[in-house]
Amino acid sequence: MNFTRNIDLFLFLITLAITHSTSQSTTAGDVITITKAINVAKPGCQSQCGNVTIPYPFGIGPGCFLSEWFEITCNTSFNPPRTQIGRLQLLEFTDYTFRLANRVASQCYDPFGNITEDNPARTSVGEASPFSFSQKNQFTLIGCDDFALFLDPVIANFTSGCIALCSKPEEVVNGSCSGVGCCQTSIPKGLKYYYTSVDSMTNSNHTKIWSFDPCTYSFLGEKERFTFNGVSDFMDPNFRNRTMASVPMLVDWVVGNLSCSEARSAGVLACQANSKCVDSDTGVPGYRCICNNGYQGQPYLEPGCQDINECEDPKNLCDGVCTNTPGNYTCRCQDGYVGDGLKSGRGCTKKNSEFPVIKFSLGKLILICWPR
Repeated sequence: MNFTRNIDLFLFLITLAITHSTSQSTTAGDVITITKAINVAKPGCQSQCGNVTIPYPFGIGPGCFLSEWFEITCNTSFNPPRTQIGRLQLLEFTDYTFRLANRVASQCYDPFGNITEDNPARTSVGEASPFSFSQKNQFTLIGCDDFALFLDPVIANFTSGCIALCSKPEEVVNGSCSGVGCCQTSIPKGLKYYYTSVDSMTNSNHTKIWSFDPCTYSFLGEKERFTFNGVSDFMDPNFRNRTMASVPMLVDWVVGNLSCSEARSAGVLACQANSKCVDSDTGVPGYRCICNNGYQGQPYLEPGCQDINECEDPKNLCDGVCTNTPGNYTCRCQDGYVGDGLKSGRGCTKKNSEFPVIKFSLGKLILICWPR
């Protein structure tokens, strides 16, 4: 994509940089229980491709996935086999997301300002799909004379971008993406497609900064997976490949296009025993099935989520005897002990472990009592 250098674009990008130079706060970390269930996939279906575990509603082969959007391909022409959803390489599943291999836009120059490399980047997860790019991603631009636009032509009113400026390496701070050498911005809910390309802010095409910044890069990636390393990132000829390998894109997934109440009324709710339905908050219609508290496993397949035996967890709260119950557990003291049985409470002590009570009268010992 070609960008016209004019004052209107400059002012537009300045506004974007001021508005979006910092990213949103990080939400809770991944929940990964569905891939650890006993019944990860439907009976008779392949549950593993290379190093990736495939949980239902996703699946490989006819009858093994919920709908066409959840069909997975195991490409055995690679070693190890590559897990793909459509043409996209899939790296990992969690209970609510999956990770995709990244794509990075780049533009490089020679010392005279000639462009030697120009690679835009784009990714689509399907306009009608139940998938969208998670807000745990952020759009990043690194460079010292550069701007990048980040847009979704499907969402007609969404265009964002970043400016990164600096004139000497001493200005660039490792770990900082406030617009000096590095800029970051958040993305909207429900984003299904993006296109990004980079260009020089000035007509100098990096000639004044080429000695320490010969290339510029932009990409969408998981917030917690990228740390800006300052000038060393500018000078790393492997930055593009390294980032594609280490900073995945996180995609939210939901089931169907109905709310919980609508799916329940229509008799198509996919949630099984000991699970609950939660309406989508991703900006895409649909719902998720989540195991009830005290349960874990596969909420989309019979027999549903399984009870967690908290007593097997050394971090449980019991100081005495732990008794597992459906979805919970109780603590008590064993016979001969008193207390509430809790590590954070009174715990458990022996009934006869009190110190003897010694009474004195006028300096003479008159009685020693041992409580029973």
